[in-house]
Amino acid sequence: MKTPGLRLPRRVVWPRLIHTSRIVRAQFPEPEHVISKFTFPPATHSIKQVNLLQQDKEGTKVTLHGWVHLKPRKVSKRLVFATLRDPSGETIQLVDANEPLFLRTVKPETAICVQGTYSSANGTKEIRVTSAQVLNEAGLIGSQLTTGETKEWPPEHRYLELRQPRLQDMLKRRAALVKACRDSLDSQGFTEIETPVLFKSTPEGAREFLVPTRRKGYMYALPQSPQQYKQLLMASGVKAYYQVARCFRDEDLRQDRQPEFTQLDMEMSFATGEEVREVVEKVIGSIFTALEDGKKNLYTMDTQTGHLKIVDPSSPKFDTLTYSQAMSRFGIDKPDLRSSLEITQLCTISHDQYGHPVDPAVQKESTHSQKGHPQPKTIVEALVLKQAKYDQADLDHLRDANNYSGATSVPKVVEVTSENETTWYKNIQDHIQSSFHETVQNQCSELTDKDSYISGDNGVNGSTLLSHISASSFTAFDVRPGDIIAISVRKQDGYYCYENPTPLGRLRQLAIEKFPQYRRPGLTGDYNEAFCANWVIDFPLFQPQDADDPSLYSTNLACTHHPFTMVHPTDYPLLQHSPLASRGLHYDLVINGVEVGGGSTRVHDEQLQRYILENILGVDNAESLFGHLLRALGAGCPPHAGLAIGLDRLVAMMCRTTSIRNVMAFPKTVTGQDPLVGSPSLVKNNALSPYHLNMRSEST
Repeated sequence: MKTPGLRLPRRVVWPRLIHTSRIVRAQFPEPEHVISKFTFPPATHSIKQVNLLQQDKEGTKVTLHGWVHLKPRKVSKRLVFATLRDPSGETIQLVDANEPLFLRTVKPETAICVQGTYSSANGTKEIRVTSAQVLNEAGLIGSQLTTGETKEWPPEHRYLELRQPRLQDMLKRRAALVKACRDSLDSQGFTEIETPVLFKSTPEGAREFLVPTRRKGYMYALPQSPQQYKQLLMASGVKAYYQVARCFRDEDLRQDRQPEFTQLDMEMSFATGEEVREVVEKVIGSIFTALEDGKKNLYTMDTQTGHLKIVDPSSPKFDTLTYSQAMSRFGIDKPDLRSSLEITQLCTISHDQYGHPVDPAVQKESTHSQKGHPQPKTIVEALVLKQAKYDQADLDHLRDANNYSGATSVPKVVEVTSENETTWYKNIQDHIQSSFHETVQNQCSELTDKDSYISGDNGVNGSTLLSHISASSFTAFDVRPGDIIAISVRKQDGYYCYENPTPLGRLRQLAIEKFPQYRRPGLTGDYNEAFCANWVIDFPLFQPQDADDPSLYSTNLACTHHPFTMVHPTDYPLLQHSPLASRGLHYDLVINGVEVGGGSTRVHDEQLQRYILENILGVDNAESLFGHLLRALGAGCPPHAGLAIGLDRLVAMMCRTTSIRNVMAFPKTVTGQDPLVGSPSLVKNNALSPYHLNMRSEST
């Protein structure tokens, strides 16, 4: 259930806005028409102050500023009721009984100055208008301006949408959150330092926005983060740095991404990741102290018991969860831990690229060998929704392949009813056999006769797998009519699970939306008002590179975080022969299934950083791209670690809205455009020529 007043507007067809003035050539306005708009008395009260006046203040003279809220209502020839709304979003009724009527023809959203007397004689607090001055008439008329209904506003009129009190409240809440962050970091000895926005192009994982210069072939790049500059600050002797930084990434957009966004960026020298996490916990505690009015709604999951425990914002401490634990139990590296739903692994079968079974002892030795390569695995997992209280639409939602975009498979969803109470397992058997055959067949890439081999005596087949799984495997779930069972058969080719989320991890997300009744023990109060924060650590340092990865790495490896993250000390030997097996000193802060922030301990050894860039990632021109940082590391740069918080996501969460657009004053659309100002705009060739650029025709 969404919080009243913060519900997202539903999509509606927007009626064409009508401008009340004809389009004519600009003419010099009459002086008396313009000057009066700039000459008006100051406000004596805010509407909130007027609404707090007691009955003994009857007749108090007031001057108020604001907008006409909704269309004035004419009761008779000599009486008009209207509503005034001020910048705080507060409203009060206006009563106009003058001759002539001041408010009879005033349009909604017109800015006015009202003078009158306070009255509450009729049980309603109101202002009896003695004079009203139009400060600027509204020329736009839309249905929501006359009805006040919350609808989807066209983005080219964002300034009208922002007048809504709920959006004004979100912007104020954002400002309060940023202030709490600054106050917390200032009190912990941090220094706010700005870093340049015009940077250079370097491979950090996402496409960059390039800014041409008048020097032929040379361009700036807008920073994806202040990462390299803040590491340079650590080499410069800064003890603890932070900034509220604007960042830019030219990537596909969705509800939690924008091409330009804001981070709370921080870095500490002579510090470990644990110390950084302690600082961040204090920042989060300060935010909850400032914004949540003493509510006891901040939790962390105890990773030993699986129960939630309340966190005191004045002394916050969040438990940690490893990447492998998160992926195996929740199917995603940023789980929503308010829900008690967990994935159970029923069986794991290892086999080589030809389908040969691999002895578990041999597999274990290979996995931990410096030169070893992990054998492919087939993993059978289950997620059970106990007494889900579902309807057919809920089942269809969980089964809809469109909800699993990018997943390697769609889980099998079986409902247990009184009719199939003794036969439901047959559906699962059939799914396991067919899915396993397809999974192993895809993995046996070098085998000529894959079908006959997989089903042969020497291979692994669905029956072999089913010998490890039976109906008794579900005994612990105490399956009964009314339950929903989801089964997934997935492959894992590497040391770690790189499919994120897994098919069941995605189903868990869908189930949480539909079935919020699965509350983790320890959660009290409103589920939607609870915040559960945990750290996720021990991420793989590298992962196989996607085909569409925009980075400049020439090997088939990509960084899970970024190329400046330090390897876990115990995995250091693996860098030389099995970098994919190594873990990084990388940590994410996850709250309610959202990655709120991420950071790491950095590599401060020049030789190791060069090795990672050149030998592991295959960056051919590492010196020209990163020479500035490498030289700084070699000049006595101290150990350092840091983190960046995605402010837009965090503010959206604290405002109980699912889209970061609602907490940004002027967001871009999903196509990266700003229809309000018309950006990006077409630039003519004569403006491009100083930058040695030309507009290429589409036929070229």
